[in-house]
Amino acid sequence: MKKIIIFMVLSVMSMAIYAETINATTNATITTTIESLSEEAALIDISRTKDSIVLGANKDQSIQIRLIVSDFGRSDAGSPRYNLYLNYFHVDRINNTRTAFDLGLFMELISTKRIRAGVYEIEAIRFTNIAPSLQKRVTLTIDTTQVSIDDKQFRSLGDEFADPYIMSTITVDEK
Repeated sequence: MKKIIIFMVLSVMSMAIYAETINATTNATITTTIESLSEEAALIDISRTKDSIVLGANKDQSIQIRLIVSDFGRSDAGSPRYNLYLNYFHVDRINNTRTAFDLGLFMELISTKRIRAGVYEIEAIRFTNIAPSLQKRVTLTIDTTQVSIDDKQFRSLGDEFADPYIMSTITVDEK
Protein backbone atom coordinates (compact mmCIF):
# COMPACT_ATOMS: atom_id res chain seq x y z
CA MET A 1 0.00 0.00 0.00
CA LYS A 2 2.86 2.38 0.85
CA LYS A 3 4.40 1.78 -2.58
CA ILE A 4 1.13 2.66 -4.30
CA ILE A 5 0.77 5.89 -2.30
CA ILE A 6 4.39 6.87 -2.96
CA PHE A 7 3.93 6.11 -6.67
CA MET A 8 0.77 8.25 -6.77
CA VAL A 9 2.46 11.17 -4.99
CA LEU A 10 5.46 11.00 -7.33
CA SER A 11 3.15 10.81 -10.36
CA VAL A 12 1.24 13.90 -9.27
CA MET A 13 4.49 15.80 -8.61
CA SER A 14 5.83 14.71 -12.00
CA MET A 15 2.68 15.93 -13.77
CA ALA A 16 2.85 19.27 -11.94
CA ILE A 17 6.49 19.76 -12.95
CA TYR A 18 5.68 18.72 -16.54
CA ALA A 19 2.76 21.18 -16.69
CA GLU A 20 4.97 23.93 -15.28
CA THR A 21 7.66 23.07 -17.84
CA ILE A 22 5.16 23.31 -20.70
CA ASN A 23 3.89 26.62 -19.34
CA ALA A 24 7.44 27.97 -18.97
CA THR A 25 8.59 26.92 -22.44
CA THR A 26 5.61 27.96 -24.56
CA ASN A 27 4.32 31.37 -25.52
CA ALA A 28 0.69 30.46 -24.88
CA THR A 29 -1.52 33.03 -23.24
CA ILE A 30 -3.19 31.81 -20.06
CA THR A 31 -6.37 33.66 -19.03
CA THR A 32 -7.35 33.64 -15.37
CA THR A 33 -10.21 35.27 -13.48
CA ILE A 34 -9.06 36.40 -10.05
CA GLU A 35 -11.56 37.10 -7.28
CA SER A 36 -11.11 39.81 -4.66
CA LEU A 37 -9.23 38.89 -1.53
CA SER A 38 -11.38 38.80 1.58
CA GLU A 39 -11.29 42.03 3.53
CA GLU A 40 -9.15 40.33 6.20
CA ALA A 41 -6.71 38.86 3.65
CA ALA A 42 -6.31 42.30 2.05
CA LEU A 43 -4.72 43.61 5.26
CA ILE A 44 -1.05 43.28 4.35
CA ASP A 45 1.94 44.13 6.53
CA ILE A 46 2.59 47.73 5.45
CA SER A 47 6.15 47.58 6.76
CA ARG A 48 6.87 45.17 3.86
CA THR A 49 5.43 47.52 1.22
CA LYS A 50 8.25 48.31 -1.19
CA ASP A 51 6.21 50.30 -3.66
CA SER A 52 2.74 51.58 -4.49
CA ILE A 53 2.43 52.38 -8.19
CA VAL A 54 -0.61 54.18 -9.61
CA LEU A 55 -1.49 52.26 -12.77
CA GLY A 56 -4.55 54.34 -13.56
CA ALA A 57 -6.82 57.01 -12.16
CA ASN A 58 -9.79 59.05 -13.25
CA LYS A 59 -9.49 62.78 -13.96
CA ASP A 60 -9.92 64.00 -10.37
CA GLN A 61 -7.92 61.08 -8.88
CA SER A 62 -10.95 59.89 -6.87
CA ILE A 63 -10.65 56.40 -8.38
CA GLN A 64 -7.22 54.79 -8.41
CA ILE A 65 -5.89 51.40 -9.47
CA ARG A 66 -2.59 50.69 -7.74
CA LEU A 67 0.00 47.95 -7.91
CA ILE A 68 1.25 47.19 -4.40
CA VAL A 69 4.65 45.50 -4.18
CA SER A 70 5.16 43.61 -0.91
CA ASP A 71 8.79 42.63 -0.25
CA PHE A 72 9.74 39.33 1.44
CA GLY A 73 13.43 40.23 1.60
CA ARG A 74 16.33 38.31 0.12
CA SER A 75 16.20 34.92 1.78
CA ASP A 76 17.52 32.67 -1.01
CA ALA A 77 17.16 31.88 -4.71
CA GLY A 78 14.46 29.30 -3.97
CA SER A 79 12.09 31.83 -2.38
CA PRO A 80 9.97 34.56 -3.96
CA ARG A 81 11.09 38.15 -3.49
CA TYR A 82 7.78 39.96 -4.02
CA ASN A 83 4.04 39.48 -3.76
CA LEU A 84 2.12 41.74 -6.14
CA TYR A 85 -1.36 43.01 -5.31
CA LEU A 86 -3.78 45.08 -7.35
CA ASN A 87 -5.74 47.60 -5.30
CA TYR A 88 -8.89 49.51 -6.29
CA PHE A 89 -9.86 52.54 -4.21
CA HIS A 90 -12.74 54.92 -4.92
CA VAL A 91 -12.70 57.96 -2.67
CA ASP A 92 -15.92 59.89 -2.25
CA ARG A 93 -17.25 62.41 0.23
CA ILE A 94 -19.14 59.88 2.31
CA ASN A 95 -18.74 56.50 0.63
CA ASN A 96 -15.28 55.06 -0.12
CA THR A 97 -15.25 51.68 -1.85
CA ARG A 98 -12.22 49.45 -2.06
CA THR A 99 -11.06 45.96 -3.00
CA ALA A 100 -7.78 44.10 -3.60
CA PHE A 101 -6.50 41.19 -5.68
CA ASP A 102 -3.49 38.90 -5.22
CA LEU A 103 -1.51 38.65 -8.48
CA GLY A 104 0.97 36.15 -7.11
CA LEU A 105 4.63 35.66 -6.27
CA PHE A 106 7.41 37.20 -8.32
CA MET A 107 11.18 37.51 -8.30
CA GLU A 108 11.34 40.90 -10.02
CA LEU A 109 9.03 43.67 -11.24
CA ILE A 110 10.27 44.97 -14.58
CA SER A 111 7.70 47.50 -15.80
CA THR A 112 4.11 48.69 -15.67
CA LYS A 113 1.97 50.62 -18.12
CA ARG A 114 -1.60 51.64 -18.82
CA ILE A 115 -2.96 50.15 -22.04
CA ARG A 116 -6.33 51.94 -21.91
CA ALA A 117 -8.96 52.79 -19.30
CA GLY A 118 -9.28 49.77 -17.01
CA VAL A 119 -6.57 47.70 -18.72
CA TYR A 120 -2.97 47.58 -17.50
CA GLU A 121 0.18 45.66 -18.34
CA ILE A 122 2.83 44.39 -15.94
CA GLU A 123 6.10 42.75 -16.93
CA ALA A 124 7.79 40.68 -14.24
CA ILE A 125 9.75 37.54 -13.48
CA ARG A 126 7.25 35.01 -12.12
CA PHE A 127 8.29 32.78 -9.21
CA THR A 128 7.45 29.09 -9.27
CA ASN A 129 8.05 26.84 -6.28
CA ILE A 130 7.70 23.66 -8.34
CA ALA A 131 10.80 24.32 -10.43
CA PRO A 132 12.65 27.54 -9.48
CA SER A 133 14.95 27.13 -12.50
CA LEU A 134 11.90 27.67 -14.75
CA GLN A 135 11.24 31.21 -13.58
CA LYS A 136 10.53 33.32 -16.60
CA ARG A 137 9.69 36.78 -17.74
CA VAL A 138 5.92 37.16 -18.11
CA THR A 139 3.57 39.87 -19.30
CA LEU A 140 0.32 40.22 -17.36
CA THR A 141 -2.49 42.11 -19.07
CA ILE A 142 -5.02 42.97 -16.38
CA ASP A 143 -8.60 43.99 -17.17
CA THR A 144 -10.29 45.74 -14.24
CA THR A 145 -13.50 46.86 -15.96
CA GLN A 146 -15.66 44.46 -13.90
CA VAL A 147 -14.49 46.21 -10.72
CA SER A 148 -15.88 49.54 -11.96
CA ILE A 149 -19.16 47.86 -12.89
CA ASP A 150 -19.44 46.20 -9.47
CA ASP A 151 -18.54 49.47 -7.72
CA LYS A 152 -21.31 51.36 -9.57
CA GLN A 153 -23.85 48.61 -8.83
CA PHE A 154 -22.87 48.53 -5.16
CA ARG A 155 -23.11 52.31 -4.83
CA SER A 156 -26.63 52.26 -6.25
CA LEU A 157 -27.71 49.68 -3.64
CA GLY A 158 -25.54 50.37 -0.62
CA ASP A 159 -25.58 52.57 2.42
CA GLU A 160 -24.34 55.98 1.32
CA PHE A 161 -22.52 56.50 4.63
CA ALA A 162 -20.57 53.23 4.59
CA ASP A 163 -16.96 52.61 3.57
CA PRO A 164 -17.49 49.17 2.07
CA TYR A 165 -15.03 46.57 0.92
CA ILE A 166 -16.57 45.19 -2.26
CA MET A 167 -16.07 41.79 -3.87
CA SER A 168 -15.33 41.69 -7.59
CA THR A 169 -13.16 40.02 -10.23
CA ILE A 170 -10.38 40.94 -12.62
CA THR A 171 -9.26 39.07 -15.73
CA VAL A 172 -5.54 38.44 -16.20
CA ASP A 173 -3.94 37.28 -19.44
CA GLU A 174 -0.45 35.94 -18.83
CA LYS A 175 1.98 35.46 -21.66
